[in-house]
Amino acid sequence: MHRYSEETRRRVLEAAEKLGYRPNRAAQMIRRGKSRLIGVVHFGTSTHQARQMAHYLPQAIQRNDYQPFVVDLSWQGDSYQTALERLIEMRVEGVIIAGLVNSFTEKDLQLLQHCGIPTVLLATSTTLNVPAVFSGTRLAFAQMVTHFFEEGHRNLTLLVNDYQYPSTLNRIAGFRDGLERHCADGLKGEIVTLPADKDPFVAGLPAYHYMKERLAGKAPLPDGILCSNDRWAQGVFTAALEAGLQIPGDLALSGCDNDPFGALAPYHLTTTTANIGDESEKAVEVLMELIAGRPLPQQHHVFEHQLIVRESSRRARSPALAERPPGRAGFSLLELLITLAAVAILVGLLFPAALRTVEAGNQAKCLSHLRQWGVAIAHYAADHNALLPPAQMPIDPANPSSRMVGWDERIAPFVPLDYQQTMKSPDLGPRRRSILVCPAEREVLARGDYTYAQNIDLNYRLLGEKALVRLTGLTNPGSYVILSDSYRSLTLSTATRAKLETSIMPQRRHRGIPNFLYADGHAAPFTEPLVGYNEVTAANRSFYHNLWYARGLPPHLR
Repeated sequence: MHRYSEETRRRVLEAAEKLGYRPNRAAQMIRRGKSRLIGVVHFGTSTHQARQMAHYLPQAIQRNDYQPFVVDLSWQGDSYQTALERLIEMRVEGVIIAGLVNSFTEKDLQLLQHCGIPTVLLATSTTLNVPAVFSGTRLAFAQMVTHFFEEGHRNLTLLVNDYQYPSTLNRIAGFRDGLERHCADGLKGEIVTLPADKDPFVAGLPAYHYMKERLAGKAPLPDGILCSNDRWAQGVFTAALEAGLQIPGDLALSGCDNDPFGALAPYHLTTTTANIGDESEKAVEVLMELIAGRPLPQQHHVFEHQLIVRESSRRARSPALAERPPGRAGFSLLELLITLAAVAILVGLLFPAALRTVEAGNQAKCLSHLRQWGVAIAHYAADHNALLPPAQMPIDPANPSSRMVGWDERIAPFVPLDYQQTMKSPDLGPRRRSILVCPAEREVLARGDYTYAQNIDLNYRLLGEKALVRLTGLTNPGSYVILSDSYRSLTLSTATRAKLETSIMPQRRHRGIPNFLYADGHAAPFTEPLVGYNEVTAANRSFYHNLWYARGLPPHLR
């Protein structure tokens, strides 16, 4: 039963909220004689394991109605003495040494025991007579060796640091257990000791430099390398990548501690993982027992690492190739012939489809060229009283003997390119990429050539301006052809000029179909049957008459 009524409690709480009052922990500690604080000593969050403990441990402490008081050893000059003095000053009721406890000595433990503060070690084994909750790596590393063996790797290397800590010794013991299990089947291995990381924020350099030196010395590589942690595996991976090696393929690789980067490309790193959440929960549970003064059934609690298999340790070659005799390498003749036949079939299936796609793209680009010509012709007509450009006409209409100028040069000012430079340049590249040339034309053009021709029957009957056709005079401009897929050359020889009548006929470039530009400005493929010029007879002569001639012109222009 509460000492005060609910109304009194409500009024007190409202006043406290209004005044911004907060409970004074020091006063509470004096009154109760207990701080309700659990001290946590850790060494920063530079490793994935440390970050996990920083997440799970405070939650486990708070679930037991305590608050964590955290001391980061990296802020105390790496001195346990300084860190522990702070915890004692805060009257913590228990201490958890989390993470790097290898430098935690008997002297440090005696200091806490002298003050009557129960202590638990978390995340690593110890030789001290103190309760400890830690991860076991021996079984996981033995399983790792077995996994490498089952993948077909027969020569392994273990990279460990030179600290004689229990965590390092457990990895070595697990590696040896795996070798002993499979040595009768030809498995070999070596243990390489390297200097430990000096900078926790630039981890992996010892393994990186080891791999660089081994590659530079041209020494044979093992089938697989097992690293003490994922950061060392990252160092080996980087050195191998710089040397052009593939993992897996040229080398299998694994780490330990399941750092998040290992799950991502390009690493896909095989590793082991600890259950830090359960370990943290167990450490707090043990500490609560000690604070309550109850005896512990056991001092040490081991949580075994779990093996996580990813692509970095897989066998790159197929089992069929792996079982070949050592003297055989590469493909057999039968395998090579089967591969070539499969490639030939695929090419046969894909090439026609690819060719049709290219042809369709060329046709679409050609239609775009014709539309741009149509825009230029429309601008010319707008500046010349609706007249279409003549096929040929003296540059000076008043002087019939002056230089003849074709339709193309007439509309050059309205074309979106440097017409004269493009036409006269010996470099065919710019012209091939311009609107002067149909992209489906595969023949090399001489200087001055382009691949579109005007309907000279529409605008070449007389040389005088009075004979020219006006756009406004066409009753149905959508039925009159202005330009067509064809040829035009300014540099034809006499022998070639005799064939001009054939060359200026529509050319069926696009899978047997020519593209036409009509007087209303639209361009479209001409899909009706097309009679070749050399096939014109008296019976079908009206075909070209109806196609090219300006039907519906005023009588004086017919």
